[in-house]
Amino acid sequence: MDTLFDLRDFSEKRICATCGKEFLPTQKQQRFCCPKCKRVFFQRKEDQRIKARYESTKGKEEPLPENLSERVKEAVKLYLGIGRKKRLGIRAIANLQDVSHIQIRRDLIEAGVYKPTPEQNRRARKGTGPYSRVRKREMSEERKKEWERKVKVCVWRI
Repeated sequence: MDTLFDLRDFSEKRICATCGKEFLPTQKQQRFCCPKCKRVFFQRKEDQRIKARYESTKGKEEPLPENLSERVKEAVKLYLGIGRKKRLGIRAIANLQDVSHIQIRRDLIEAGVYKPTPEQNRRARKGTGPYSRVRKREMSEERKKEWERKVKVCVWRI
């Protein structure tokens, strides 16, 4: 017979999902005997996920288009880390080549090396990003209208 004060669930021993030790759960159902075991468990899970992602992309390199300029080819080599110990990011490549990072990003996308997330693509198409061309144009038009309105008010008062 189950009662409100039934403590059977809390008195049974459980086995830790990480180390396999038996432990008594405190108040709720637990899978781990300590915070360290919990951290190790989820770190292993994350490592497995990263490794699986790496294995799925390994060996599936797409050939680069032949019609790339020398600057773009160099940017691709720097981004992929070909002939270097370390890969460079988009902004570092832009600083090296004295070009805007947006242009480097576009070049890497056209070369098929860099694949932006769907969220980034959505923001770029809608023009909702803070530095998008659409948004900059709207802001400049708003400033222009505001300035024209101020001039009209000044001229009217004179």
